[in-house]
Amino acid sequence: IEEARITIKEKIIQKGCDYLFANPIDLKGQGFGFSAQNEGWLFDKENIERHIKKTSKIDLANKLITQIISEKNNCDLRTAALIKGIKRVAAAKLTRGLFP
Repeated sequence: IEEARITIKEKIIQKGCDYLFANPIDLKGQGFGFSAQNEGWLFDKENIERHIKKTSKIDLANKLITQIISEKNNCDLRTAALIKGIKRVAAAKLTRGLFP
């Protein structure tokens, strides 16, 4: 990851993004495939990085979303998960026509 940090920081600036997730796909059992798990590092434009341990792809996606919500709303991960859940329920109700 040390070698990748410079490239990651350059990509964040070049692409103008707020976050970039880097995951090593060259590790056994990680990357592609039905049963593959992933881990990696979430970098932001303020040079803060957070490691997310190896887990299923769906759990990784949820952890990434929760982490970003937490940082964007300046709150802890528990509150961020609650915000994410509320937004999902609201979106589901909207889709089903339960909100005016």
